[in-house]
Formats: sequence, structure tokens, C-alpha cells
Amino acid sequence: VADVLGSEALVVTRTATDVSTLARHVREISSGVLRVAIKRTRCASAMGNRLFHCEDLVDLSDSELEKLVADSLASMDWPEGETVIACVWEETDLSPSTQWWVPPLGHSAPRIDGIYEQILVGEEKLFVGSRPSNHPKSINDALVDQSLPVVLALQELGYVGRCSFDHLIVGDPEDDPLLRITECNGRWGGTSTPMHLVDRVIPGKRPAYRAQDFIHKDLIGVPFTEICDRIGDRLYDVRSGEGQFLLYNVGPLKLSGKFDVIGIGQNADEADQLLTEALPELLGV
Repeated sequence: VADVLGSEALVVTRTATDVSTLARHVREISSGVLRVAIKRTRCASAMGNRLFHCEDLVDLSDSELEKLVADSLASMDWPEGETVIACVWEETDLSPSTQWWVPPLGHSAPRIDGIYEQILVGEEKLFVGSRPSNHPKSINDALVDQSLPVVLALQELGYVGRCSFDHLIVGDPEDDPLLRITECNGRWGGTSTPMHLVDRVIPGKRPAYRAQDFIHKDLIGVPFTEICDRIGDRLYDVRSGEGQFLLYNVGPLKLSGKFDVIGIGQNADEADQLLTEALPELLGV
């Protein structure tokens, strides 16, 4: 990304493969910012993130900081020698993603399939779901313009298939914010999978929807068929086009009481309400 767009398109980032170097990077980038993070590169949904408040690091000795970093890596089951990122944690809750399809070089240009708002929870911004972007058109266009040169470079290098970028909107979205790229995911993921499912199942223009995981301890071991019975005729029926819920990835119900669900609404607010209010009521949890 830095080679194509310049370093200003990225958050301040350093990489390391050992604890002492990583701790030194954390120290160097923590000056003048509120928070920094270390991130494993082979973890999804923020599972490999650890966040540090810079005010808590100021008085630590080098050895104390190394221990903090080492303990954090151990808690993430870090395999020694694997590359880890140290980065500035930008102060924003807005992290959209651009979803691309990359054909073989010479076949056709990369295709933008969607721009999405990521639904993030907690201080470490754990990814739980997504919905089509409601940001201003100027922001959506700028996100596409930012990621397109990188997609073209990947196509030139021979990459083919699904590819997405996680961005940050830093500042007021209505007042010339800064846009940063934080990650590139060369795979199907938690946003592109439900996007494609919606496009395959629902004809015509893509509707307003929200896709996320739903987990509750009282659903552990509940059979999928019973989940369907509880939701009843509000399950989406492809034959009639009626219903508001699409279920997928239901295997984790058995051990963790978790499944993934898409709420299909007339607008973004209704889609949100379906998953935050209507679904728990239907499931009785």
C-alpha cells in the first residue's frame, strides 16, 4: 500500500519478529498519541489485537515494557518468530470496507462489489458484522478511489479472486476527513460472504440489510431446526420473497450457541432493529 499510495495512506505501522524489537517500536510510536496496538497478522476479527493506553506506558522501564508485550503475545498464542505489527490506534469508530473482485490480468478490470460499514464492539473493535454503507457518496467514492490503485497493482502481480480493504475515517465524515487503509484481506470473509449470499438469494437491487453473528448461552446445543421454528414465517422464503431473516454458518450452535444471521429491512434502521430487538424476542433469549 505504501509503495502505491504513499505512507500517508496508512496508519503509523512497524513490524517485528521478536519481543524486544516490537517493544521498541511500541515505545517509538507512542509519543503524542493516546493509544497504540500490537496485532498478529494471521488473526481475524481483532482476535489478535492488544491495545495499550500510552499514558500507562510512559513510566515503564524497557524491561517492564518488554514483559508487557511478551505477556500480551503469549495470551494470543503467538508462535515465536511470526511477524507482528505495532501501530498507532486512530481515535475513530468508523471503519468501512471496500469489497472487490479481481479477475485474471487481461480479462477485465477489477470490480467493486460493495462498500460496507463494519460493526465493531468493545475497546479493541472486535468485528461482529457489517451493513451496506450509509456514509455520504463523497466518502464512498473516495474509499473506492483510494483502494483501486492497490487492487490494480495486485492484479498486475497475478492475484485473482475476492479481495477487501479495511479503511478508517479519521475526523468528521462531513468535513474532509482523513482516510487510512488498515488491512487488506485476500480471501472471502465476514462481509463478503453474506454480501454474496444476499446477491445470490434475493433478486434485483441489493436491499438494506445487517449481517452479524448472534450468540447466547441459552442457545448452546439448540438444534438448527428449532431455531428455524422459533423464527417461523419471518425466515426469508426465496419462493415468495417474504420474510426478513437469512441464517448461515450454524455449526457453532452445538458448542457455543452461535450462528450468523442477515436481517433484511426496508432501510438501515429497520435492518438494525431486526437483529438488536426482533431476533432476540423471537428466539426467547
